[in-house]
Amino acid sequence: MTATASAANQELLKSLGADIAVDYANQRFEDAGPFDVVYDGVCGDLVVPSIKSVKAGGRYVGLVRVADERAWTETGVPAQIAADLAKGNRPYCALAAERGVEFHGPLTRADGAQLAEIAALVDAGSIKPLVSQVFGLDELAKAYDTMASQRTRGKVVIAIKD
Repeated sequence: MTATASAANQELLKSLGADIAVDYANQRFEDAGPFDVVYDGVCGDLVVPSIKSVKAGGRYVGLVRVADERAWTETGVPAQIAADLAKGNRPYCALAAERGVEFHGPLTRADGAQLAEIAALVDAGSIKPLVSQVFGLDELAKAYDTMASQRTRGKVVIAIKD
């Protein structure tokens, strides 16, 4: 598995199981490819190089603002509205199709059954969430400031009750 992070987080990537840790400030992640699957947690300017780094028959999963028509319709949005909402991502879908790559731009939705499955995986130790900081409900402003800094290792958590 190949993963990207700043120079300060290279050892963290390796401790989480990355075989190859790419320092995105000094290396092009594409040079470590081609990849079977790319999970793009940044998107934006990285969508095109990410899709181009996937092998034919592979899969691109954009996690930020790249929902395609399928993702919208799976959440219950009518087809015409889904098409309009996904319009800006059509060039990415076309590039992926041209390269023989599956394009996925998922949307999150409230799904109690899915959350229960994830909780069971966490409880079993199959998934080990990396929590950066925990804030109380009365510290929302501080939590948002922390997230906005984009310098967290892992997730920022809001504790609803003690």
